[in-house]
Amino acid sequence: EVVGRTAALMTIADLDKMEVVLAVDELDITKIELGQEANISSDVFTDKNFTGSVSKISMEGKNQNGVTTYDVTIFINDRKDLMYGMNVDIEILADSRNEVLVLPVEAINKLNGHYMVTVKDESGNLSDVPVKLGLANKDFAEIISGINEGTIVVYSKQDNSIDLFNGGSGIMRLGR
Repeated sequence: EVVGRTAALMTIADLDKMEVVLAVDELDITKIELGQEANISSDVFTDKNFTGSVSKISMEGKNQNGVTTYDVTIFINDRKDLMYGMNVDIEILADSRNEVLVLPVEAINKLNGHYMVTVKDESGNLSDVPVKLGLANKDFAEIISGINEGTIVVYSKQDNSIDLFNGGSGIMRLGR
């Protein structure tokens, strides 16, 4: 076969500058900024951690089945043994705080538009206390106000917890 002068015969990949593109839901895209750190994991290398940073954010969304997503490109800082085409999981650190009070999301209920936790006083009496939430992920929520360090929080994973939760029960003494 004859190839024209302007036709590409091959593309040579620079594996030292590896990137991964992921689709981010429209509800989360406003939390993503250029330069944000990303933690990258792979089922192939369970004992290795990879890092990266957001290098591109698409301004054009893609709509599929009523869900709009935006492509976000993550530059991998040190690909180590990662190879082109491997599947990875990426966690982009949108915000973080140190030395804060946190609770498992299972311990927090939403009642009449307010977040509540059940606390146990020194006499063993239980009462619901309103709390103000800060940062949260699928496992924990920051408690900004309403209870203090040392408060005993009682919860059951089989209650009316916010939609992030699964079942079980526990008692937790709050600490940092």
